[in-house]
Amino acid sequence: MGKTTLVNFIKFLENKDLMRFEMIRDGDAQFSNRFRIQKYVLLAQRLGLKLPYEYDIYLYGPYSTQLTDDCRDLARSRTDYKHADGRLDGSFDEDRFLRATRGKTRAWLEIASTLIDIKPHCTDRKQLLKQVGRIKDEPESGYISKVLCELEELGLI
Repeated sequence: MGKTTLVNFIKFLENKDLMRFEMIRDGDAQFSNRFRIQKYVLLAQRLGLKLPYEYDIYLYGPYSTQLTDDCRDLARSRTDYKHADGRLDGSFDEDRFLRATRGKTRAWLEIASTLIDIKPHCTDRKQLLKQVGRIKDEPESGYISKVLCELEELGLI
């Protein structure tokens, strides 16, 4: 189920013009795709998409080695991907996902995913902002607070 869901989620992202799937070659476009898939999957999981990935904090926020491996396997074979239709389980809140992600910058995705990943380890909003500020080396960042407000409005935190 996980691999089929991932394939359909990537096709969904393409259908909604959020990205184009290319993972194999090195380069800025491929790095951007790998980065976006990591953040989009984490946000989608928060909104009900059933995928088995767990994350660790890394240089650019939460990162799942298994997700990267699965995406590279998919990019190499392309067989499953060619037949994907982009339809997802009804438990996934597509509308809220699109409201949260459409038009968002890489910086927003990095901060948002870090806030979501760190939130369970913090007792209150102030501690969350302080912890993420430390991780992102931006201790007095109004931007982190702004992203947190957006996530709260969307019910993601």
